[in-house]
Amino acid sequence: MKKILLLLLLGLFYARYSFAQTKIWAGTTTDWHTASNWNPVGVPTASDDVEINTTTNNPVISSAASARSVKLSIANSGLTINNGVILTLSSDDNIPLLIHGGTLTNNGTINVTNAKATFDGTSGTIRLQSNGTLDNAGTVTVSGGLNFALNIAQGTFNNLTGGAVMTSGREVIHSSNTDARFNNNSGATLTGTGDHTGAIFNPGKLTNTGTVNITGTIETYTANSTITNNACGIIKITGDYYNNASVTTTNAGQLQISGDLYNDGTFTNNGVLVANSYPTFTNRRVRINNNATNTTIFTISSSAGSSTINGIFLDIAATNSAGTYTQNNNTFVPGNFAAGTYILYAKVSFGSCTFVVPFTYVKPPTRRYVKTSATGTGDGTSWANATNDIQAMINASASGDSVWIATGVYIPLYDGTGNANPANVRHKIFYMKSGVKLFGGFAGTETSIDQRDFKTNRTIFSGDADNNDTNTDGNFIAESYTDIQGNNSYHVLGVIGCDKTTRIDGITFTAGKSGVSGDPQQTVGSSSLSTVFGPAINITASFPTVTNCVFIGNNGMYGATYHNNVNGTDTVKINNSFYLNNRAQFGGGMFIHRGHTLVDNVVMFNNSSDYGGAVNISSNMQAGKTIRFTNTTIVNNYSTSYKSFRTEAGDVSFINTIIWNETPYNGGNISKSGGTLTSSYSILQNSGAGGIWNDNYGTDGGNNYDGNPFFTDISDIDGADNKFFSTDDGLSLTGCSPGINTGTNSNVFESDITNSPRPYSNGIADIGAYERQSAPTITNAPTNVSVNKTVICPGNTVTLSAQCSTGTITWYNQATGGTAIGTGNNLNQSPAANIIYYSACEAGNCKSERVATAEITISTVSSNISLSASISGTAIYASSNTIMATNKVLSTANVQYLANNSISLDAGFEANTGAVFVAKATPIAACN
Repeated sequence: MKKILLLLLLGLFYARYSFAQTKIWAGTTTDWHTASNWNPVGVPTASDDVEINTTTNNPVISSAASARSVKLSIANSGLTINNGVILTLSSDDNIPLLIHGGTLTNNGTINVTNAKATFDGTSGTIRLQSNGTLDNAGTVTVSGGLNFALNIAQGTFNNLTGGAVMTSGREVIHSSNTDARFNNNSGATLTGTGDHTGAIFNPGKLTNTGTVNITGTIETYTANSTITNNACGIIKITGDYYNNASVTTTNAGQLQISGDLYNDGTFTNNGVLVANSYPTFTNRRVRINNNATNTTIFTISSSAGSSTINGIFLDIAATNSAGTYTQNNNTFVPGNFAAGTYILYAKVSFGSCTFVVPFTYVKPPTRRYVKTSATGTGDGTSWANATNDIQAMINASASGDSVWIATGVYIPLYDGTGNANPANVRHKIFYMKSGVKLFGGFAGTETSIDQRDFKTNRTIFSGDADNNDTNTDGNFIAESYTDIQGNNSYHVLGVIGCDKTTRIDGITFTAGKSGVSGDPQQTVGSSSLSTVFGPAINITASFPTVTNCVFIGNNGMYGATYHNNVNGTDTVKINNSFYLNNRAQFGGGMFIHRGHTLVDNVVMFNNSSDYGGAVNISSNMQAGKTIRFTNTTIVNNYSTSYKSFRTEAGDVSFINTIIWNETPYNGGNISKSGGTLTSSYSILQNSGAGGIWNDNYGTDGGNNYDGNPFFTDISDIDGADNKFFSTDDGLSLTGCSPGINTGTNSNVFESDITNSPRPYSNGIADIGAYERQSAPTITNAPTNVSVNKTVICPGNTVTLSAQCSTGTITWYNQATGGTAIGTGNNLNQSPAANIIYYSACEAGNCKSERVATAEITISTVSSNISLSASISGTAIYASSNTIMATNKVLSTANVQYLANNSISLDAGFEANTGAVFVAKATPIAACN
């Protein structure tokens, strides 16, 4: 067995090496392909190592050839590859191409591969030593693997005009001698990728008049290292450039460094230079600065001669202008493209050279300014030069830009095509541009968004196109849809085809009035828009964020806001906003037609419709689309049909939400005919939470409550300061609200509708749009509620008892409302008629639910009483004369017979076992 294994191993060894030979050039002619020119005889094959150690009849390759390696081993030895010819070299243990003092001239193609499995720091894939030379006018492709691609120990690599060198390996170039040179001539290219380092000159010299592209860094060491980029030469590297001590780098062409420039030696720029960051160096012409302001993109010197900046472009072909550059003041004015970080291209000329040089440019968002009356130049470039034309500012903006709008009333000036005098004035509309941000609520002097006070400085977008709406209070807001008169805009704002970076913030939308079915379509930009959807905002094929807005007194067919994002995957977001006193046929506040919608920190109050007083979610909503209401307060809304919240499709959820005091249609607040609905951590009137759950609220997700949320003042929702978004708003929670600290912190905003922190003091979030900013003062319901007697004679007294864990025991004679009749435990009352008393625990404005006593029955006094019917309960029969009894007192009875003169228990009378029966001939005054 051992003998067989040995023979097998010998066979494998023989198979690999039996034909591998070293072929030594012995040519009597220059023909590589003549067998007799080799010793041993035979033309080299891919398994042979080749050595050329003579200076006569140096070989010429005139057709395709292969070898494991080629070595030019003496000075003046040579090898020539003719045009159109390919020499292929590949070795896993030798240097594939070693030029030791000789000269290799390539006019064809050389493909060289180093397949060695380990790194050898002294070899390389092509190695030049002892003044070896490689002159390339063709193509050289080097695959260095784990080793250097070009190792120039001592020698010169001349990449001649038309030559192309493409390399990969540990380093593109590794040079280690004063006389190590790589010359890249005009019209020549060197392209390489260094897995460890792009190129190291330690020492060495690179002279370029052509094009060099290196993936990796360039590192230069010792005094004899020089990098010279001649006029019109281009050097590009993706990494850092290290110009170490005593090294000299001179750039007279284009030097493009994607990384940082480090300089401890002599670095002189006589051309155009760009780097991520710069040290101290000598700039004598053009330095391009990444991420610079519009006046510092170029650092220009004329020390090396004049230069011309021919423009800044969006493309490397320099055909699409990025804006206007003015060289005499070194200022760039960017064009109308979106804010963000870009690679732009500077076209720079000097002498006979022209370069297109990429650099990083951060285009800041452009801010434009609007007031009700134009000021200064009226071009919208500042508050001092504000325009009064909102639409013009939107149109001039690019994605990421913003329009700041001062306080005041703004009515659309144009229809959706830009016509200031349309045949139908109702077609006038504001319309958004994708990615643009509208901010209202400014006084008109602010320099930061944080300085605005949109609560005080109301920016009003009104649909009162013919300026004749009812305006008795002079604020130009339709407090009710009934204030709308005449011809109002079909839509105050259109948001059509806008992406998720689009924002509408701090604006009051009022007096929009939709059309009716059959009205002609409206053209907005390049889109056709129905007039019946969304009188305040129509959101179509768009995913904006709408925040800090008020929708009041709009009248439509489908919502005050209409959401139809046409099956998109992004989301419409409505945050920190109010829907007040709007009217629609479907969805008085909002009509959600299609797509994801998230509603957070929103108040919907006193809206009305035929179908869905506050919200209508359309049956066209796709399955799986999320419609989530979080920390919303939905109060006092009215529907003539299908209740105040109507959901027909989609995956709907209520989280931390209050639904209260709705005016129901046929009972209840929710109409659910399709999709899914889950309610959790919410106060939901008529939901049956804690008892028999009302399925109209969908699935009980837990932690729900059916009871009074205890608002501060439901009759004054903007509070004493008459400003929405304030902590004194009437729909904020009192300290005893069951909504305090009973929500969930999952998926909630970090602030509430007033911008106060949520949750308060890092606790648990409240339910509803408002987060109370103080500790709760919740009062629990009373316990041990009782009365000492349940049946009494007229004028007699009962004692009421109860206990409160907090607050004062307070008594009422009705279940809700009314005035307290007294306080404390052991309260005495003399009722004049049958009655139930109610106790509550109260502390200041906090009042618990009322808990009832047993009913108290007043016994009446008659002259003569005749009893024949059986008695099973508690009763007192009082007579001013006589009682005659033939009845049965059953075992469950507690009965007193009281008479002034006599009591007759006649035949048929019976008091069963267990009954409590008292008969007294006593004055009526003793009745108790």
